[in-house]
Amino acid sequence: DIKFPGGQIDLLVASPEDDRVLLIQAKGNLPPHGPRLTRRLADRVHEGLAQIKKFEALTEEVQRQVIEQALGRKIGKVVVQQALMTRSCFGTPEVFADSFPYIRLTAPLLSLALEYHRDASLPTTVAGLVNAVTVTEEKVFREACYHWETGTITVAGGSLQVPMLRWNQRSVDMLRYKCWLSSMLPPQD
Repeated sequence: DIKFPGGQIDLLVASPEDDRVLLIQAKGNLPPHGPRLTRRLADRVHEGLAQIKKFEALTEEVQRQVIEQALGRKIGKVVVQQALMTRSCFGTPEVFADSFPYIRLTAPLLSLALEYHRDASLPTTVAGLVNAVTVTEEKVFREACYHWETGTITVAGGSLQVPMLRWNQRSVDMLRYKCWLSSMLPPQD
């Protein structure tokens, strides 16, 4: 944890090649099971978003001091990107709004993104990592073919029309398999 006035950063990612940093708020280390735990995860996600906003409210000079102290070196121009990371999901839909300004990370997404980063020989910079996460997330959404349908459920002898999230199960299973494979260390030569 990296303390700053009014809050803390859970993880700071930096590369020696540039001054860009990725600040990560890590919340929800366990996948939720049921509505109560999903609500608790959503609360933790909101706490993480509040921490991000607190850091963004600091002056650039204070941000620089916090980052330089954490890195143990001086930096040039402060270029900060923020990410919200959870174990497996976020528990709240606003994280997927088009206007959501931060990087979304889950452990499976990060695993797939790091594999893409290696395979594509992207630069070992924060910008390279962010690019890998962005490309991988877009690929996951595209391959999952998620969409909404209206479904009917029967309750107490009556019928209700409800929105139902659907996806291509075969594609999702393949993504899960790729994620499992990508979490393995490559063989050493």
